[in-house]
Amino acid sequence: MMGIREDEDVRGLEIRGFHPGWAYQAIASKGIPAASRSGVWSGETALLTRDGREIPASQVIVAHKKPDGSVDYM
Repeated sequence: MMGIREDEDVRGLEIRGFHPGWAYQAIASKGIPAASRSGVWSGETALLTRDGREIPASQVIVAHKKPDGSVDYM
């Protein structure tokens, strides 16, 4: 769907490259802060294929928190 080969090493890819600019901005400015505060965020964004097509996506970000309430990972 995204145009990534099955044998491709994806370890060096950044999440920013999988979203069009507007979707990444929504995730960075709304999704991550909301998940940090409340534990979860969901919204409509898009994924970006290697050939530049946008694929509409429903996205959920879950913040896993430490016992002290700080975010451990998302």
